[in-house]
Amino acid sequence: MKDKKKVKKEVLEIEGFIDNPIYEEFVCCCSQDPNDRLHKYPYQKCDSCHCKESLDSIPREPFDTPIVIHDKNGNPTDKTVVKHITKIKIALRDKKTDEILAYSF
Repeated sequence: MKDKKKVKKEVLEIEGFIDNPIYEEFVCCCSQDPNDRLHKYPYQKCDSCHCKESLDSIPREPFDTPIVIHDKNGNPTDKTVVKHITKIKIALRDKKTDEILAYSF
């Protein structure tokens, strides 16, 4: 029998998470009444759903992204390189709710 090698799963490192952000205390107030069109998600999201959606938009696994190559003058060329991303940083948060607004790699 051949020895099975353990394959270590690659993990995406996310820098800048907060342990207890303010938005975790929000309670969903989206209406469950089918006749209430004003407060029915997705027409208008409550703060809880909005913050949860932004948190869910962050990737959780390493990914590949194309990077455009620029010439010596800084102009983009037609060439691209695929970069494997294993670490991202939360770059921007809302000051009031700690909602994640942007991340960079």
